[in-house]
Amino acid sequence: MADVYEIIRQLIDDTEILEYCLFIVGGKRSLLDDYDRGFRSYDALWIRLQTGLVTSEKFNSLADLVDIDKHFEAQQQNEQFLNQVYKQTRSLLVDLNSSNQYSHPPLPENYVNLYTGLQQRVIEATCSR
Repeated sequence: MADVYEIIRQLIDDTEILEYCLFIVGGKRSLLDDYDRGFRSYDALWIRLQTGLVTSEKFNSLADLVDIDKHFEAQQQNEQFLNQVYKQTRSLLVDLNSSNQYSHPPLPENYVNLYTGLQQRVIEATCSR
């Protein structure tokens, strides 16, 4: 993983020559929390990223590092946000459906009791009723 972390560090260091570029790196929570295998295991990268993890009451979408899980947790009870996720997911799938690249799986039983509000909306958008 050190090679991957080194490349990410180089991208961060070269931001002045990468104007108008956006890099998104996604992964499991352990990518941030694991001291042995995550970002914290590579000091040169972690030094550059840790400032983005400053806890704040407001979501800062312009931070160097965004904890999207915290943002979603804060939005779980926001009905407008959940509806927006549903509509955008559904719209994407309609576009895929028109090109025959997607078929809707059946709606799982008891999904309402098993998942968060956000997960429920994504399930509803992707599954047939």
